[in-house]
Amino acid sequence: MNRRYTIRGLFVLCLCFVSVTVYCQDNNLSGIWQRYVKKDVSEKAQPLLFFKILGDDGSFCNMQLLPSGDAIKTHEGTYEQTSDGIYIENIDKTIIPNSPQKTSLKYRVDGNSLYLEYDTENKAILEIWKRVIVPNKE
Repeated sequence: MNRRYTIRGLFVLCLCFVSVTVYCQDNNLSGIWQRYVKKDVSEKAQPLLFFKILGDDGSFCNMQLLPSGDAIKTHEGTYEQTSDGIYIENIDKTIIPNSPQKTSLKYRVDGNSLYLEYDTENKAILEIWKRVIVPNKE
């Protein structure tokens, strides 16, 4: 009878491990993301030359590619996931005047898409980001 409970316990443990692994992979924020915009609900999202880099170490930066071919960092700092669906950007450096030092963002990851929601003084903002896929060199 003990063996039956042991096998059942191992099965439940494995099931929990697989569930947590899949959940963490679906909600992994680290990576390079490119900003997209939709001007109309029925329109397909179009890429912009804005990128968000979220590091495994909790660092982040936002970059913009200029028409001249130059790139500039618009924001730099750290981020932390405070709960499921919320992360906070702590901004150390920015080129944006009067930008807040800390921004709380609601997020949702759907495959290779990241949806960020936050409030400004006047309205709620929804940003669409798509993961930049870096191919393996093999």
